[in-house]
Amino acid sequence: MSSSQSRPVSIVKDSHRAMEEGPEPWQSPNQPSWNTARFVLRIISFITALLLFGLSISGFAAPSGFSSFPVMGTPLSVAAFLYDIAEFIVMCVRRRKSGIRPAVSLGFELIISMGGIALSALMIMFTVDSWQWRMYYSGVPSSELPIPEYVSNGHVWFGISVTASALATFLSLIHFVLFVRDCVEVDRQRKAMDKFYKERTSTRAAPAQEPVHNVPAPSYETVELDTYDDMTKSDLI
Repeated sequence: MSSSQSRPVSIVKDSHRAMEEGPEPWQSPNQPSWNTARFVLRIISFITALLLFGLSISGFAAPSGFSSFPVMGTPLSVAAFLYDIAEFIVMCVRRRKSGIRPAVSLGFELIISMGGIALSALMIMFTVDSWQWRMYYSGVPSSELPIPEYVSNGHVWFGISVTASALATFLSLIHFVLFVRDCVEVDRQRKAMDKFYKERTSTRAAPAQEPVHNVPAPSYETVELDTYDDMTKSDLI
C-alpha cells in the first residue's frame, strides 16, 4: 500500500485518538452536567427494571385473565437490566460517567426504547381489557357470563397489572430520552471528525516551504562576440 493510500486511515486513527484523549472537542459546554444526568437516569432505569422484573415474575402466578403483563414485562425488564449492568461495568473500567460510547449505545437504546414502547402499549391494552371483565372479581357466578370460572383476587392482580404497565412505560421513556441524547452526541462527534479530517488533510497536502531570505541576485555573463564579428567582416568582403 502506498503512502498516499495509507494517509486517510492514519488520519482517521489520529482523529479517534484526539477524540479519546483529553477534552473532546465535540462536547458541548454543559457536557459534564449531562453526564451526571445520564448517570442518574441509568440508576433510575436500573431500579425500575428490578421492580418491573419482580412484578412480572409474580404475575406468572396470576389467573389466566392477567397473563399478559408477566409475559411482556419480563423480557423488557431483563433487557434493560442487563444493558444497565453493562453500562455500569464500562463506567467502572473507564472511570468516568460517560459509559459506552454513544455510537455503540445508540443502537441498544433504540431497541430497548422502541421495543419497550410497543410492549407497554400492549400491556396497557390488555390491562384495560381486564378491567372490562371486573364483574368477575366479585366472585358471584352467573350463567350469563361468557367465562364461568371465578377470578380470585381480581382487584389485586388488576392493580399489579396497572403498576407493571406504568413501570414499563416509564422505563421505555427513560431509554428513549437516552436514545435521543445519543443521537445528538453522535451528530456532534461526526461533525467534529469531519472538521478534524479536513484540517489534517489540508495540512498534509500543503508542501513545506522554506522562507526565502538573502537569495543572491542572478548574475549575467557577457558573451564574447569577436568570432562572430570576424565572420561577419569576412562575409562582407
